[in-house]
Amino acid sequence: MIKSIDFFEICKLWDYLHPGRDHIKFSRMMYLDGFSQIKDPKVFYFGFYESNKLIGVNSCHFSEPGKFRSRGLYVLEQHRNKGIGNKLLRHTIKYAFEHVNFIWSFPKHSALSVYEKAGFIKTSDFRKADFGVNCYVSMENK
Repeated sequence: MIKSIDFFEICKLWDYLHPGRDHIKFSRMMYLDGFSQIKDPKVFYFGFYESNKLIGVNSCHFSEPGKFRSRGLYVLEQHRNKGIGNKLLRHTIKYAFEHVNFIWSFPKHSALSVYEKAGFIKTSDFRKADFGVNCYVSMENK
């Protein structure tokens, strides 16, 4: 089951995604480079629960006018390859499209296939980033 959660709940799994990292509520990254001037966007956090246990998370927020960013997808390792990441992404996409017609993300190389299965299209080459090798992906609601 997917439900809305708060920042402190999502951080419980983000600690596995980026051990020892200070988590931030949103990223100022813009699509295909640059940084947004949006000071405090509304951020939406989602958790996937199985038997009342949080096993997967994702979030989304405005990154610039007319665009949403999907950020922080993570599923506990023992629960992967069960479609949970895809369900979280589809939920995030649906939610984003209630506000805008464009959603993007910056997944790691190892997660690209999950994003593509959810309908995202790779829109850049891979590049070394702060926490891995990533590329931009996006989707439009036409």
